[in-house]
Amino acid sequence: MSKRRRFSSLLLLACLPYGYSQSGDVSGPPGPVFQSHVRLVLVDVVVTDQNNQPVTGLRKDDFQIFERSKLLEQGKAQTIASFEEHGGAPRVMPSEPQLLPPHFYTNEPLVPPADSVNVLVLDALNTSMGDLSNVHLQMVNYLKTLEPGPRLAIFTLSSRLSLVEGFTADPRALIAALNSKRSGSGPQASATQRSAAEDNMDQQALAAMKDNHATAAAFQALQQFQGEVQGTQAASRVSITLDALQQLARYLSGFPGRKNVIWFSGSFPLIDFPSGIEEKQLGTEDRGAGKDVEKTVNALASVQVAVYPVAAQGLDTDSLYEASRVSARAVTGVQSPDIEGENQQLNRDMVTRYFDHKAMDDIATNTGGQAFYNTNGLKEAVAEAVQKGSYYYRISYSPTDKSAAGRYRRIDVKLRKAHYTLAYRHGYYEDDAD
Repeated sequence: MSKRRRFSSLLLLACLPYGYSQSGDVSGPPGPVFQSHVRLVLVDVVVTDQNNQPVTGLRKDDFQIFERSKLLEQGKAQTIASFEEHGGAPRVMPSEPQLLPPHFYTNEPLVPPADSVNVLVLDALNTSMGDLSNVHLQMVNYLKTLEPGPRLAIFTLSSRLSLVEGFTADPRALIAALNSKRSGSGPQASATQRSAAEDNMDQQALAAMKDNHATAAAFQALQQFQGEVQGTQAASRVSITLDALQQLARYLSGFPGRKNVIWFSGSFPLIDFPSGIEEKQLGTEDRGAGKDVEKTVNALASVQVAVYPVAAQGLDTDSLYEASRVSARAVTGVQSPDIEGENQQLNRDMVTRYFDHKAMDDIATNTGGQAFYNTNGLKEAVAEAVQKGSYYYRISYSPTDKSAAGRYRRIDVKLRKAHYTLAYRHGYYEDDAD
């Protein structure tokens, strides 16, 4: 046997599965073993024009991709390894099942598979019952007008994440699941979400202490207690929400293509994504993100999840002008308003609204989705998210920086010529040395 043939035979034996090598002895010296580790980063990019419509027909050479681990450093250009254009979900009616002989079966789908799947998350943990009822009604109306084609699944989030209906292209099955009392998709009260009435009671308690000339120490103690209760409730919602997103990512890992998660909620956790412009450093020492956030960011990125947050309350209304408060003033007969207290409440509403919208924008921007707020057209928001999320470009590259220190790496995608709007996930946490 020549040296070349002997080397080829040993190489073939070395490539056989380990389990096979245990079942028989292979005489002779061990063959060479080759190991190769390639870190590949996948980025889905949605491109829209000035009319907010998807842009198709772009080529690999139109894109540039950069990566950096510090905000102020110059991003290093990356070589695009692969490039794919995905052109939307098929809009066709399901075909009639094929007639087969007895005892013959087929798994051929009635609707051609799409390049993306969609998930509706109805968040009862962070949403009032009234807002959730409106979401439920608008989703049923949306599904009634939906033609078979896009694949959707429905989840609910309360104290845990629950599957209402798995992926299907049949809107009738989704409507039946939403309307089923056993599915748990109906409106339900949240154990941790504070209502406007609870906030009003807290303010009334403070006002009563002030009117009764309570000591400054007692007044501050009540304020501190109320703040601790609110902080505990907020921390609990954030922890449950992050855990639910990780569970959802694990479920979606079994499905190919892009996943558009359309998340209806009354309030969203403020996730400290390290890709914001306010961060001076994107490394481990200054990233300011907990392990749960890091796990969530990488879990969503690894399965190509884009989150589309939708404000379940629709158009924001200042709490002073909510029906419950107006009715309360009418019942109690209070005619002279507390101008100072109302101004403070309006200021709190403005601050809350700002941070809630910022949280939505951060989640959407850092996962490649889009936030929808200040709109009562919830079903139109879903239609736009499904339509945009089905047209995307999938780019992959192998980072030039091969180090692994657990840093956050910022991704920047640019087009060479055209002035379009790009939506894509803006970074990921690299592996550490372990």
